Amino acid sequence: MGTTIRKTLNRISNPYWRAKYKYIKYVDKMPIDDKMILLESQHGKEFNGNIFSMAKYLCSAEEYKEYKVYLSAAKSRVNSFKKKAEEYGIKNLNFVILSTKEYFKVLASAKYLVNDNTFLPFFIKREGQIYLNTWHGTPLKCLGRKIKNDAVNIGNPQRNFVSADWLLYPNDYTKEHIIEDYMLANMSNSKIIMGGYPRNDIFFNEKRRTELRQSLGLENKKVYAYMPTFRGTAREGTSEQSEDYMLKSLYALDKELNDNEVLYLNLHPVSQSTVNFGDFKNIKPFPSNLDTYDFLNIADCLVSDYSSVFFDFACTKKKIILFTFDKEEYLRDRGLYISLDELPYPQVSDYKALLDEMRAEKNYDDTEFLQKFCPYDNINSSKQLCDQIILDKDCGLKTESMPNNGKENVLIFAGNLAPNGVTASLRNLLTLLDTSERNYYINFRQTAADQYSDNMLSLTQNGVSYYATKNEFNLTVGNLACKLLFRLKLMNVKTYMFFCHKRVKQNFDKEFGATNFSTYIQFSGYAADPILKFMQTDKNSIIYVHSDMLKEIKQRGNQRADVLRYAYSHYNKVAVVTQDIIPPTEKLGGGDRICVAKNAIPYKTIAEKAELTPRLDETTQCSLSHEDAMKFLLDKSTKKFITVGRFSPEKGHDRLVNAFENFAKNHEDARLVILGGSSYDDHYEKLLKLITDKHLTDRVLLIMDVSNPYAIIKLCDSFVLSSYYEGFGLVLAEADIVGLPVISTNITGPRGFMNKYGGTMVDNSQEGIEEGLKLLYDGKVPMLKTDYEQYNKEVVEEFEAMLKN
Repeated sequence: MGTTIRKTLNRISNPYWRAKYKYIKYVDKMPIDDKMILLESQHGKEFNGNIFSMAKYLCSAEEYKEYKVYLSAAKSRVNSFKKKAEEYGIKNLNFVILSTKEYFKVLASAKYLVNDNTFLPFFIKREGQIYLNTWHGTPLKCLGRKIKNDAVNIGNPQRNFVSADWLLYPNDYTKEHIIEDYMLANMSNSKIIMGGYPRNDIFFNEKRRTELRQSLGLENKKVYAYMPTFRGTAREGTSEQSEDYMLKSLYALDKELNDNEVLYLNLHPVSQSTVNFGDFKNIKPFPSNLDTYDFLNIADCLVSDYSSVFFDFACTKKKIILFTFDKEEYLRDRGLYISLDELPYPQVSDYKALLDEMRAEKNYDDTEFLQKFCPYDNINSSKQLCDQIILDKDCGLKTESMPNNGKENVLIFAGNLAPNGVTASLRNLLTLLDTSERNYYINFRQTAADQYSDNMLSLTQNGVSYYATKNEFNLTVGNLACKLLFRLKLMNVKTYMFFCHKRVKQNFDKEFGATNFSTYIQFSGYAADPILKFMQTDKNSIIYVHSDMLKEIKQRGNQRADVLRYAYSHYNKVAVVTQDIIPPTEKLGGGDRICVAKNAIPYKTIAEKAELTPRLDETTQCSLSHEDAMKFLLDKSTKKFITVGRFSPEKGHDRLVNAFENFAKNHEDARLVILGGSSYDDHYEKLLKLITDKHLTDRVLLIMDVSNPYAIIKLCDSFVLSSYYEGFGLVLAEADIVGLPVISTNITGPRGFMNKYGGTMVDNSQEGIEEGLKLLYDGKVPMLKTDYEQYNKEVVEEFEAMLKN
């Protein structure tokens, strides 16, 4: 409770949050100004590139004299942006500081919004606003779902692309990769413009190039531009080894350059502090008062590496060199769309070879490269783009609709992707679905799912895509107070929704309003916020029930009866995973909305994985050392019982240990393995203390987090489900497929499955479990009689029946 209150107070005291909550009121009340344009570059940190070129045109063209043009700026950049505008004679450009009241007013009311990156997660695209996203370059490094080690964190770019009315692409290559790797096809209604980047207009202005070289005293000099990419990652910072080598190379180059040569260096802002230009004679920084591309236009040769700038500079047809001294290190954790060796440009790895190439004539053919990557670049791209989007003129730009295969789109909310039964259940279901019939998308809360990215990758096989969300709600102070009372259970759900329904609906529309989903499935079935959020659709809606929720409320307190009653009366379908949990679900409501949608059982995959070599992962936590744990498992002189289920009170692990203790007194060869994917409320540690206190550490093995549990299960002799309650008890089927006899406590969930297929159940008590251990040890438990192929056909039929309604 204290943490919740502190978080709420911190929000209210945060100036950024206070400004943001006013933004919601502006969205609610302010009219859209048809003559207002907002431009934003790199979250207000830059005034370069496409946004600079468009601002220059919009503030000078007669057609736009009645328009108010705004540029967002980070507070620390306002003065430099104003000086730059003065340098270029850009008049009538209004500057608004990012995340201030004035900024939010403009963001809420401007009809035309242009961004070369993304608006921040609070952004709400209003009906009547026209949003153009130009992005900021033809990509060399992989984006979206192909980003190594960070494919989860794409929610805000993905939402911006979906929200945009227009997406600008300078070539088919960029279009195809962004659409594919942000999974926009079918889901998005955005229109596509194929056109040159506005920032490249300057490369066709020979007059400006000559004038600028003369004004800088460079008419008779060979001008080189070096624009290296950022070394490092947003999370880990710069690569010191690469930065150090680059700096040493610069010192060496400076000594070799002649008086008629000058090298201009444009470093990433993070790297700028590493270079002291006072140490150099012939190396200088890009002038801070000039636009980057305007100045780049004077260069006779571009030196780069893995930056996408060479895609733009290529249209000058001047020489390009790739200085890839750290290629192996840089590419180790980076994915590229194109191998560097496929590019026409010479690559060098030391300063001597670089200097030789800088002085040598261009000796490669880039005709094919230009045709592929620079087909639309021309001197009028800014004018064409602005006039077509804002003035609705036909400027000859090629436009396309977003690719769409015409199939129904189904969104499935997967929670936080934790390694638990719900995630496993969804993974199993997705392996059975026919993706030729429908397009399936997994949705998850990005921040919560970050630590479980491997699970996300395992879910998005078989043609399944994903749509990540940041889950950042926009709330007023009053909404926040209601939410606090609701979370503290001082306000019931009906009262909360009475006061906050408008905001819950607005946040749903912010995330999903521009998408083409026809069915929303709240598959996790847990957590009040996502339960209430997905009720806001006017499309088909389904909520899953994976367990006896009355017992979940009683035992773990991880659900709210009022929320479930409210939800079960609003979703179109309430999907219970087994017939057994219909009665407790009916007590919470749902009535004729309740239907059975059984958990899938991937029996072929389970059987195949069970045959692999058993092993523990580096991340696996054990009550013994890994070496001793494997000896424990491989010891054929013992009889091993195993149970599988996350370390959580409802799984009954503690009473299983107690039952085993009694049983083991008369059975020296008996052993027990408890295998779980995760731990709830330190239950793993509590169980470890229990077996330690009972002096059972040599006879009971705890294992947490193993990538292939089936090979471990196969090393054991029999399986015990000791739970107090379950939704279904999928592990019973998994153990049966592996070849183990199984017993279960006689509880709701497993009961129907076990009765149907000849399973053995024992009393839901410690004594019942102890009796089950005896039956298993004595070989008196028959194998289940299950036709898993027929079972899975029924699973698919039940699932698809819900989608058709």
